[in-house]
Amino acid sequence: MTRRIVKTDICPNCGAEQGDANFCPNCGQKNNSHKPNFFEYIRDAVENLFAFDSKFYRSLGPLLWRPGKLTLLYNSGKRTSYVLPIRLFILITILLLAASSCQNRLDKDHWYDVETPKSLQEQRMEAFAVQIDSLASDTALASREIIDSLVNQGTIEWNEELDKYELKDEPGSLTINSDIEIVDRYLNFATAHPEMTVDEAFEEMAEPRTFWRLLLYSNCLKISLMEGNELGNYMRRNVLYILLLHIPIIAFLLKLIFYNRRIHYVDHFVFALHVQTALFAYALITSLLFWLTDADVFWALYSLGMLVYSFLAIKRYYRGSTWLTIIKFLLLNALLFIVTIIFILLVTSVSVILY
Repeated sequence: MTRRIVKTDICPNCGAEQGDANFCPNCGQKNNSHKPNFFEYIRDAVENLFAFDSKFYRSLGPLLWRPGKLTLLYNSGKRTSYVLPIRLFILITILLLAASSCQNRLDKDHWYDVETPKSLQEQRMEAFAVQIDSLASDTALASREIIDSLVNQGTIEWNEELDKYELKDEPGSLTINSDIEIVDRYLNFATAHPEMTVDEAFEEMAEPRTFWRLLLYSNCLKISLMEGNELGNYMRRNVLYILLLHIPIIAFLLKLIFYNRRIHYVDHFVFALHVQTALFAYALITSLLFWLTDADVFWALYSLGMLVYSFLAIKRYYRGSTWLTIIKFLLLNALLFIVTIIFILLVTSVSVILY
């Protein structure tokens, strides 16, 4: 639909003389005094929000078809012609999340269902978990019987100077070597026996009633009682923030691996943003194809294409030889795998605590 344009000689925004120009030479406002109707207003709002202008389409070509090229263009100073890296990343991420949300909803047999309140049994279990959490933060909330039990087990001790109980190291406390195995066992048991209280579960498992094990099991029970993938939904709602925190780590690894290139950290960051944006764009296309055909081969091709794209982007941007790029690419992925595992564990822990 053709836009109606009514030009004025004087800019209504700053009062400067603009004549027949399309934009005010002083403030840059568009020379159009036409008052939009409702549909024009909505269209303008959507266009301003997503900015599907020539910059966007001009950025898609080098981003998708020439890995690493958009970063070279941007870092060479050609910035006005292309969408800002962070804006492009956010836009593609929003589109991907929107597509994922629509697909999840339409895949349900009863898309119109509304989540109902939890059962009384689940409410009782969560209330018990909260009591255990309260015990972890303030021993004053615990009964004398529980406190005496923890003292006898060597879990806590009385600090006369501070006039309160404090935790002490204990033989049954968790260690780095055992925590993953224990978490897995607790989650499996809590999932299989959601009706059991923490006391009943520990009696059934013959588990030592140490402070940290009680705290850990209560949180595992809390996770097992979440309905509708609530933890996953929580992390999905915050995926944009999670990824924005992850990308600086990728840029830091690139800075370490390509330290001899004398490239500024911010340039590594822009490169990481562009690569992640491209991978999300291809994930968006793949999800739409999978949605239409339900063929798993598309995701297999995406996984392979993701590696090829990342390799070609590194080779073009950092201009290394093929063999040197392969070595550094493998090193980057090895480091990234380790860092990602640690990062996911931290994010998951924070998500459980804040949920």
